[in-house]
Amino acid sequence: MNCVLLYGSLGAPPEYYISAKGVPSVKWSLAVRPRRGNGVNWVQCITYGALAEIIHDQYGTGDFMLIKDGELTITKRGESPPYWMVRVRLIEHLSKKARDTINYYQPDQLEDKNG
Repeated sequence: MNCVLLYGSLGAPPEYYISAKGVPSVKWSLAVRPRRGNGVNWVQCITYGALAEIIHDQYGTGDFMLIKDGELTITKRGESPPYWMVRVRLIEHLSKKARDTINYYQPDQLEDKNG
């Protein structure tokens, strides 16, 4: 089973795209602190469809996010070396008030494999 759970903050505003087929997608980097030790690990994330719209509209630099369901994938672009990316399927929105949480789930994400 390939299932990822992450908690961290966005390092920059999400990058929003619409494919030639009209499918919205969002890419972003999530800063995740290790359980032990110092430093930050940067995790590249992507999602599609309605969940992409929500992240684009409601998240910015420094906002915290709980990824409750994601799939770890290996991505390769051109001649650059491959890297890990998480395809996000479920998040929990953590507002400034910790008691306000909402789950956002995109069960049938449409993915545009051709860019």
